[in-house]
Amino acid sequence: MSLSDKQKHKWEELDTFFKNNSKHYKKLDNKDYTFTVWKGGTGGDFVVSLFLNNLLLNLSSRYHDTPSNLFYENRYPQLVPMIENRLENIIYIKNQTIAKELFHTDKKYYNRVFTAFSMWKKLTIPTDLTDFDFDYIFSTAFTSELSYTNLYPITSHHLPVIPYFYYKNYNKIKIVVIKTINLSVQQYVSALSAMKRGDNCLREVLVMDYSEFERFSEDEKKDISKEIWELFNKIKQSSTSSSVHGVIAELLLHCIGNDEFKTIGLDRALNKKMHEYIIELDNINLNNTETIVPPTKWLTTAKPESGMLNFLPSKQLYEITYEDLILNQDTEIIKRLMQLYNSNQDVSYYKTQIQLYHERNIKLFNQLKDELPWVVEKL
Repeated sequence: MSLSDKQKHKWEELDTFFKNNSKHYKKLDNKDYTFTVWKGGTGGDFVVSLFLNNLLLNLSSRYHDTPSNLFYENRYPQLVPMIENRLENIIYIKNQTIAKELFHTDKKYYNRVFTAFSMWKKLTIPTDLTDFDFDYIFSTAFTSELSYTNLYPITSHHLPVIPYFYYKNYNKIKIVVIKTINLSVQQYVSALSAMKRGDNCLREVLVMDYSEFERFSEDEKKDISKEIWELFNKIKQSSTSSSVHGVIAELLLHCIGNDEFKTIGLDRALNKKMHEYIIELDNINLNNTETIVPPTKWLTTAKPESGMLNFLPSKQLYEITYEDLILNQDTEIIKRLMQLYNSNQDVSYYKTQIQLYHERNIKLFNQLKDELPWVVEKL
């Protein structure tokens, strides 16, 4: 597939920026990295763990939430390098500051993280490079020595567009992209994503580039964030389900997408959003084939569905739909993944595991549909 004129222009802008500002421009001697990229909720964490020969069993993970995440949320831990985590960790390590105090006391740290994520996710070109060593951050984040089943796996929620300007041999990497194509399925996986993230989206409010916050000043963001947390913690007391907490957290962010919450109050705005969301959940039909039309503004970002890497040959870019892999357990796609990840089980094993994963997700989804109306009544 070819790129649009806007996408070509974005590539030209990026190329000019990195050529003029990066000392590592197309000089990193990259390994044969296999990127797994997925839209939130589409199960990339599960796919990586499954096809890399039970990675979850072979690597030791003592993270205290792992049992809870697996058994109650069907969420798999990140056991291979993930770009988003590496970006933040690299900046944090250089600051050597107590993590929970960073966003409140270290403005420079905040700016570095925000700018790095804007570049990585939105492909934004920074206008001020003062005290922002993007070259060190990206060149370090894009280099990994972890090898597993003769692969060098890397994961991300965004397409590896920026690495194109760092790797000497970009043609050596492979990219597996998992996305949705149908509207109802997208609504379903968005609900799964919210459930599995819990309140993480609220913890990231002051640093991540949520579109709902773009029109506010830094002081306004802090005041609104405080109000959101106060209401969220109040609601948590009436619900014991962490999956419901995640959806409420997401809906709270949606409430500030317009200024209605300022006139009717955040609690009433949330109540309204929750009623609308319950109707949306009831109307989700995974057999509905209405297709998604991505917003135009996404086309020049690194979102999995943007198409910014569509110029790559099929031997490098493997696009897989959630519908085919998880809902239908398509045999040919499973075989392709087995080949890409050097998997050693038979096809029937992967089909069974994918079906079980799907059934657990359905159970979570139905639990949300049952519990959310009860929470609304308690507001």
